[in-house]
Amino acid sequence: MDDLLKNERFVAAYDRLRRVSLNPRRHTAADARAHSDAVAQMAARLALANGCSDAEIALLTNLGYAHDIGKLTGTARPARSLDVLADCGVTDQVLLGLVKWHDTSLPWHRSALRGEAPSDKAWRRLASEVDVRLLCLFMVADRADAPGGWRRNAPTTWFISEARTRGLVSKLVFDVEDHPSEVCAGAALVVRDDDGPAVLVIRTRAAGWELPKGGIEWDELPEEAAIRELRRSRAPRERSA
Repeated sequence: MDDLLKNERFVAAYDRLRRVSLNPRRHTAADARAHSDAVAQMAARLALANGCSDAEIALLTNLGYAHDIGKLTGTARPARSLDVLADCGVTDQVLLGLVKWHDTSLPWHRSALRGEAPSDKAWRRLASEVDVRLLCLFMVADRADAPGGWRRNAPTTWFISEARTRGLVSKLVFDVEDHPSEVCAGAALVVRDDDGPAVLVIRTRAAGWELPKGGIEWDELPEEAAIRELRRSRAPRERSA
């Protein structure tokens, strides 16, 4: 498979992603180009960890570069990414199929929450057009810069669980070293009185105490998670050392 970064028309479009800002609730990357770079790197690492072939590693890396190229047009819809790729002369049908389906977890998860889960026919169509194993690996890679980590992304975890239940994927490695799959946020509540400052801590084990903290949920800012965990805390205050 040809490296997309050797396609001059694509590279010119890809560089323009630096001007596209992202929702900080869903991304820590500075811009869409930085996000895509991080996703491409994570996709390659996950492909390698799962014993994928060289061709599959190259495919998922290119998918990392290509999946959000349509954001240049002001929309995140995969159809616009396909349009831009066509303008760049990209014709690889396997890559284009994955671009088309790469964000399926979000609309399908929303449908399931409404009691309108995708039908067996929809899943069969998906499996006929793309390798669901590679799709699941990429969905995790696409959360490379998610504030809470990929395991806190409800659509992603739902999609993978459904794919496993339907026998479309078997055991896959989704976690890599030095990159957390879940991220927590916490806060120190300092109270001052006549005896001096005191810090709120909570009991976590028989002999353990820590600051209030918890996982950053999907579509949540770290500071919002920290405040939420503070409000949930009901343990007595403990003097700081």
